[in-house]
Amino acid sequence: MYIVVSKWEIMPGQEEAFRAAGRTMRDYMRNLPGVEWVQAVKCEDGNAVAMVGYTDENSYQTIMADGGEFEKGARQYNLESMAKWAWSERGEAIDLEPAMA
Repeated sequence: MYIVVSKWEIMPGQEEAFRAAGRTMRDYMRNLPGVEWVQAVKCEDGNAVAMVGYTDENSYQTIMADGGEFEKGARQYNLESMAKWAWSERGEAIDLEPAMA
């Protein structure tokens, strides 16, 4: 599995709109071939971190390509009018075992 963690800086006054658009965008992403799971975290600073698990790096590259499905969805839901992408970390998952209870 290929995992990407991205930080989004929400523009002042756009918090509620971004969170609503983010929920819709996560549902959109969850339905794309090659996406295993999507999760978001509201950060202590009020911004957001999105985490996406892709089947593999090729699926990620296809979805994120210029004109690809991520770009289409971000445009459709106006994400960049409400928040600015700050950074991403990405790589192969090394341990997906559930924690011992």
